[in-house]
Parts: sequence; structure tokens; C-alpha cells
Amino acid sequence: MFIKECECGSNHFIINEGISHSAELDCDGDLTVYANQANEIESIICRDCEKIYSEKDFNQINF
Repeated sequence: MFIKECECGSNHFIINEGISHSAELDCDGDLTVYANQANEIESIICRDCEKIYSEKDFNQINF
């Protein structure tokens, strides 16, 4: 079952994401970051009461 609002009644949330990148280390020791490989939602937090949710708690997430 998907939520329609937080238990506190709020419908405002903060989404924390983790981003993975490819990187290459050259002979001088410089690490160069290339393309973004993946974005992943780590947590979804109610802005008002700070209750933590996950992606599976929502029917759909639109960016």
C-alpha cells in the first residue's frame, strides 16, 4: 500500500540521492571523474517530522 501523505499529515519530502561516477587515475596522481553512472534514491524524509521513507512507499516518483 502506498502512502498519500506522511503520518504527520505533511505532503512535503526531501529526497537524498547517491550518485556513482566513473573515474580514472593518471600517472601524476590526478583522479579525473567522467560520466555519471547511476543515481539511486537513498532515503525520502518528511520535511516536517523527519520520518524516513523509501521508494517502495510511493506509487510513483516523478523527477
